[in-house]
Amino acid sequence: MVPFRRGSSLGPQQFCRVAKASGVLVLLLMSLVVSLVAIHSTTSAASGLVLEYADASTTATSNQISPHFEIINNTSASVPLSQLTIRYWYTEDGTQSQNFFCDYAAAGCANVTGSFTSMTSKTSTADTYLQVGFTSAAGSIAINGNSGDIQVRFAKSDWSNYNQANDYSWSATQTSYAPWSNVTLYLNGQLVAGTEPSGVTAPTPTPTSTPTPIPTATAGTGGGSSGWTTSGTKILAPNGSQYIISGINWYGFETPDYAAHGLWSFDITAVLNQIKTLGYNTIRIPYSNQMWESDPIPQNVVGCTSCTGLHDRDILAKIVNYAGSIGLHVILDDHRSEAGESAEQSGLWYTSAYPESNWVNDWVSVQRWVHGQAQSLGATDTVAVNYLASDGLPIVLGYDLRNEPHVQGTFPNEYNSGASWGSGDGISPATNPNPNPFSPSCVSSSSCLDWRLAAERAGDTILGDAKSHGWGYPLLFVEGVSAYPTASGTQAAGPYLGTWWGGDLQGVNGNSGNAGAPIVFNAGGSASSLGTAVNNQIVYSAHDYGPTLFQQAWFNSSTCYKSGCSSSSLVDIWTSYWAYIATPNGVNPSWPGHTGYPWSNTGATAYTSAPVWIGEFGTGNGSSDLTSTAAGSQGQWFTDMLNFIKSSYGSGGGSGVSVSNLDWTYWALNGEDSFGLLNGGYSGLNNPAKEYSYLCFVQTGPLAVPSGSGSGQCGSTGAFPAPQ
Repeated sequence: MVPFRRGSSLGPQQFCRVAKASGVLVLLLMSLVVSLVAIHSTTSAASGLVLEYADASTTATSNQISPHFEIINNTSASVPLSQLTIRYWYTEDGTQSQNFFCDYAAAGCANVTGSFTSMTSKTSTADTYLQVGFTSAAGSIAINGNSGDIQVRFAKSDWSNYNQANDYSWSATQTSYAPWSNVTLYLNGQLVAGTEPSGVTAPTPTPTSTPTPIPTATAGTGGGSSGWTTSGTKILAPNGSQYIISGINWYGFETPDYAAHGLWSFDITAVLNQIKTLGYNTIRIPYSNQMWESDPIPQNVVGCTSCTGLHDRDILAKIVNYAGSIGLHVILDDHRSEAGESAEQSGLWYTSAYPESNWVNDWVSVQRWVHGQAQSLGATDTVAVNYLASDGLPIVLGYDLRNEPHVQGTFPNEYNSGASWGSGDGISPATNPNPNPFSPSCVSSSSCLDWRLAAERAGDTILGDAKSHGWGYPLLFVEGVSAYPTASGTQAAGPYLGTWWGGDLQGVNGNSGNAGAPIVFNAGGSASSLGTAVNNQIVYSAHDYGPTLFQQAWFNSSTCYKSGCSSSSLVDIWTSYWAYIATPNGVNPSWPGHTGYPWSNTGATAYTSAPVWIGEFGTGNGSSDLTSTAAGSQGQWFTDMLNFIKSSYGSGGGSGVSVSNLDWTYWALNGEDSFGLLNGGYSGLNNPAKEYSYLCFVQTGPLAVPSGSGSGQCGSTGAFPAPQ
């Protein structure tokens, strides 16, 4: 985030909460408030200390209040921050507990404290105040210096709204740092700047509630300890518990409709309640760069009364917020550049209208939006995103950096114009298979083709931004490509082996003729240097489908399930392309002619396995689409895929391969899709058997559909079939 500068005007991406407001109404309200409130004089001691304030929550009705501060020292001596406290006066508008957050502080968010005190002498504009303090590690403000930005916010535990219009300290029109008498500063408990509401005494109070810890790591050091992370093949929540993604795709924001489909029939809550009832814990939500940057008002949301008149990002924020409030989590997916259907046809992560720089910058914007900072691309957001779900975990798990990188075919001319893995973009993998991803000359012209290096550039930039704000790191989901050279082939000329778009992760290990290229991340970087290495944030992703989408060579009369059953073993196919990453010692990158892989080139720590997420797989709703004894059939593929997933949890579906902890999101929820789980009206299931005899058997966690024979229970429409 770009910090506030004194006297600056509001620019894009500068505030934690920015919203449209009616200036005339706000001025009238504030005039009325001032006329009703009696105030007493500011203490004259240490008058050289000045408290400046800027508002980042400019709508009167908001689910969080976001005051930003800067302290200026015009005295003749340095002042330790630990001797200073700030008070922001407001009406609580309820009895819920409140949570304090530090989004950015020049002194480090770990050195900023926040507590809430209920006033004994209440006024019409203040019954509570937030007190912001500092630890001894925060340092001092030098003579003629300033504290730098102190960007905080607070919210009720249930994220219900405040009415800021009658709050003593709120000024909707003060969006740049300037002195504001209605916020107060204290030196060792003595009022030194600002004026208090009538009837307030100056001594520092005892907080009535313990401040909630900041849901981030220390600013300047970053750290996944307060965010999602990984360990081996497991995804770990911030509290250290394992989280298995049992999810579903809900698409539409990436299309020319610019909104999740089904909102033409139902409100957000109705659709999300169905997702929860059906046992899914995670939603993958695709969007396009065009949607993110233009932020239009979609037209095809007539069934969603809460969406009326809202821009896209605000509708998406409502989806994220309600999902979190009922215990669901979200993965955001950059599906394509321009609004359209399916993946970007070129297979690349950029187009002429949306070059790589847009793609990377949009991800930074997404991350800041996820952390409650309003964005101004296209339109200014008015709905702030909540950070925590009702289970106490961050709602958003992370970011699927790009949907289905691919080439149009496997011939050399096509391969060399599409997305490759580990080709180096001018840096020879034979010399350095683990280079600085910012160093290829193609970066500046948005003409690179090595998807592995592009994913690292985007990931590094996201992690660097998180570190600068002191936010916990997100998970970074990186899909495969669609083809990779054989051991006897080369990146430039092939021959190649290919699979589904986004489903080829052979390049992580490489082979005897081509150097491996596992994903490694750093917290920021440039062509000249990289930030600190960041481990345990990568989740590899693959997409896989059956023969109704395309008749791959392994769908034939010899197709079978278990490893080694034939040359068309589905388990062996899946393992060769992507599942090997989630097996013991599965990650072992080659570097032909060398005894070991140069992990240390980027400061990375070697890893031997990683989580694998099947981001897309789906089937039709006919009985033969779900299961079939016919070799090479759609039903065989679907039944066997579910058995393979189930086997990774150590229960049934023995595959012959020691794969573990496969995560997944079914494609798709959408009733208009031929693979859709819901019916065309979004009012129920298309085929209940798909849910209650198949998908529910691989659901995990507290939201999974319970087993039983009653209506709506797992197994109620028939037993889960064995591998075919």
